[in-house]
Amino acid sequence: GLSVRAQEKTAATDSIQETAAESSIWETADVGDSAQEEYAGYLFAYFTGSSQAIHFAVSADGYHYTPLNGNKAVITPKVGRKAVRDPYIIKGQDGDYYMMGTDLVGGNEKDELDNNGNHVWGANTSIVTWHSRDLVNWDQETLIKIRGEYECTSADNQCRIWAPEAIWDKDKGEYMIYWSMEGGTQYGDKLMIWYSYTKDFKSLTQAPKVLYNPSPTGLNLAPVQGSDDTNSLDADIVEHDGKFYMYYKWSGGSNAGTQLAVSDKLTEGYLPIGYDTQAGKTTPQSPGE
Repeated sequence: GLSVRAQEKTAATDSIQETAAESSIWETADVGDSAQEEYAGYLFAYFTGSSQAIHFAVSADGYHYTPLNGNKAVITPKVGRKAVRDPYIIKGQDGDYYMMGTDLVGGNEKDELDNNGNHVWGANTSIVTWHSRDLVNWDQETLIKIRGEYECTSADNQCRIWAPEAIWDKDKGEYMIYWSMEGGTQYGDKLMIWYSYTKDFKSLTQAPKVLYNPSPTGLNLAPVQGSDDTNSLDADIVEHDGKFYMYYKWSGGSNAGTQLAVSDKLTEGYLPIGYDTQAGKTTPQSPGE
């Protein structure tokens, strides 16, 4: 979760109300921060289908949220597709803040085209990022292009760069960025979790690699509830007591559900709960389990 510093509440609120079209946000930090008692609320970053821009809401208890700025966008991207989905915020090791999102214009129909004739659900190639020192003023809006930039991301079936997030890798001294993308020539058409590294949220420092592949070309998980869909996307990784817990959306449509995979290492070895290493296959938990 994300929490809001009490001392920042008034200044951030005033700034957002006065500059609806500019980049504004409440100050945030990990809930597990040792100085948690200094924080007085929670921030929810989100997008809407109509605006496809960054919105924020706050809560005193983590359950009941109030949209900021009258539920109007507080950040609208000016690069790439000029639309953003799936916002994620991380506090950097330098004390600054970084936000990233999916550079994608989504539509109501999967075959809908944009003004350039591109399919809206398969036309994004990049991640969009921002930087802030105070979480009120945002700058350094950057487009990190991934598709077509590396041999491993240039296959015809790789057309989605979705839901980026990041986690600090203390051993490497860089941020691991991870996102959902098709498997490409080696791993096939299904969406799976990929990763790379960055030092500044402006560029990648190495070619992407597959982080977690539960499709038939990887762990070969049984589809949920008899569906033939074996996509994995929207991952979120949490470190706790020396283990890494990856929560992710498994499958699609009415069969979608949240699943959990666990590893002792950040960049490899994730296995879903209940995975039979001898049989090499498992039926995932039903949604809600």
